[in-house]
Amino acid sequence: MRLKLSSDKEKETRTKPTKARPKRIRRPRTRRSITFLVALAISSLLWLVTALNNPSNRMVELAIPVKYENLTGEYAFEKEPPHEIHVQLEASGFNLLRYSFFPHGDTIRHFVTKDDIHNRRFEVSESLMMQIVQQSIGTNSIIRWISPSNISIPFYRRSSKKVPIRQHLYTDVKSGFLLRSILMDPSVVEIFGTHAVLDTIKQIETEKITLKDLHQSQEVRIALIAPEGVTLKQDSVWAKVEVEELTQQSFEVPLKVINLPGGVHLRPLPAAVEVQIVIPSTVYNRYKAEDFVPFVDYNDVSHSADTTASPLLDVEMEKVPDLVDRYKITPARVQYIIEKN
Repeated sequence: MRLKLSSDKEKETRTKPTKARPKRIRRPRTRRSITFLVALAISSLLWLVTALNNPSNRMVELAIPVKYENLTGEYAFEKEPPHEIHVQLEASGFNLLRYSFFPHGDTIRHFVTKDDIHNRRFEVSESLMMQIVQQSIGTNSIIRWISPSNISIPFYRRSSKKVPIRQHLYTDVKSGFLLRSILMDPSVVEIFGTHAVLDTIKQIETEKITLKDLHQSQEVRIALIAPEGVTLKQDSVWAKVEVEELTQQSFEVPLKVINLPGGVHLRPLPAAVEVQIVIPSTVYNRYKAEDFVPFVDYNDVSHSADTTASPLLDVEMEKVPDLVDRYKITPARVQYIIEKN
């Protein structure tokens, strides 16, 4: 009997499991979905081309916004002018597609001229209206009708007067900062309307605005609120908000005694107090100890026989400079000794 022995290398080859090749994953559903979408897109495109070429589908209606420029506040239309022009068009191709989905044309702006103001009437003839609308929609579309086909509106000159502006600007200043001022530019506004309406208007108010966490000066534009029947020369104003950072400064100031009768001397203990002030950083070192006069009042001295009365006097301040935000006196109450001559 013959035995066939395998080498170690052959053993390793035979005993080592072979790696299975990954099977290809087929996605028939995904392919069918893509095929369906492509077919849908082609059929939609064919339908769109057919619809655009159908003569019965070429009529569309547009609503074109209208604005009137250069009409100053001192003049007003006697009646409300049209703010939309309605147009029926015969369009094709891209224009037909555009107006079918977006039935609003580009805004038409009518400019009030000096001749219009001189004649006190704003007029747009039928031929000019046709020309303006045609320029707006382009030459590839045919206008079938326009409504209104012309405009003829008189204006009148309104009365005017100037009134102050009342601001409603509220501020929330960050800790360590001071609101110095709020300045309106301009502080008055010219208004237009009938005599009867203007007589009732004393001021024009701004919209309400709140500025939070203020820590530096800034300028903001605030809209003005026009009362009914009144036109404003301008619809907004600038507000300059001035904010400054605060700093501290301290002085040692001698105490003054007031209302002291003759033959009596009151000696406060201590004779001087510390005055600590909080001021804007821009005025640091502007003030001296002489600018502050802390005092005690002899009239506050207790002359009763009650031994439980407090032998202390409150320290008050006689004058404080305008730019001082706040101050603190230490000590706030002092002892005293009365001496008689």
